[in-house]
Amino acid sequence: MTTDSKTGFMRGRLRSFGFAWKGIVSLFRREPNAQVHLCAAVLVVLAGLLFSISALEWCVVVLCIGCVFMAEGFNTALECIADKVFFIAKGSGLADDERASLQAQGVL
Repeated sequence: MTTDSKTGFMRGRLRSFGFAWKGIVSLFRREPNAQVHLCAAVLVVLAGLLFSISALEWCVVVLCIGCVFMAEGFNTALECIADKVFFIAKGSGLADDERASLQAQGVL
């Protein structure tokens, strides 16, 4: 492996993290439920500091907060996809037989 390919590999990974960070910021800026979850997470962390919870309890708290944020991200992505499918189906983007097929499958 040459130095150029290693540099390209690292540059690609850093770009991926940049895109991921932009998505996380977008989630918390645009989604009211994510903002509520973020406020709740801050309160839980403050309560953990106040009550001096153990290292194991911190691990559980961080894992739970991460799972809630992950679920909110997945939910937002699915809602976005569903909105786009709905928009295309109601517009002129689908033929009548395609629309009927989606309706039969319960998508619309």
